[in-house]
Amino acid sequence: MPWRVVLVLVSCAGVPQANPISGPPPPEPPAAKPAPSTGPQAAIVIAARGTDSGLLDAMSKRCRSGVGAFEIRLAGDPARRVPGRCRRAGADLENVAGHDDAQLLAIVASEGIGIKTNRGNVAPGCVDAGPGITVPLREGRLDVPSAESCLRKLRAAFPGSRGLTLLPTDAVTFDELLRVFESLRDARPPLFEEILIEVRFR
Repeated sequence: MPWRVVLVLVSCAGVPQANPISGPPPPEPPAAKPAPSTGPQAAIVIAARGTDSGLLDAMSKRCRSGVGAFEIRLAGDPARRVPGRCRRAGADLENVAGHDDAQLLAIVASEGIGIKTNRGNVAPGCVDAGPGITVPLREGRLDVPSAESCLRKLRAAFPGSRGLTLLPTDAVTFDELLRVFESLRDARPPLFEEILIEVRFR
């Protein structure tokens, strides 16, 4: 069954705006001062599952229109949601001061899961820096347990890395992205204080 994407614009204060699909919004409460430089949020609702190239296109368009952050919700199961943010393509990981600090980025691709810190790419096997997919596919599927083990090792090496950013590629389905997100979010003992996806746009 093909899926469709419904975009629901939400102001920084969380107040729905007019939507041609859902009809007029409820009466607005007194206006609140918006947070600076965040942009409105877009709740992207997945109506059915399938390949997500169109989903990424929709998110990229919202990012280009000035959206700073968004949330992907699975239609029919509102408890399953993934937070995300927009970032202009070409922007490198920011330099993080301090020996124990590192930004961790997991690139979720059809070939596997590549892991990067602000100091470079983590080589296959998760033992050193170098080129290649850090965690290749296992039996044709994303090897999330091995990715979790690698991230746990990096988390111990860089205790200042409190968050993880997931960067999906066009070939990854939303099912796969959701599986990676939920597995890492629900890891025990907990891995990160915050996990979100990032959409890079031009």
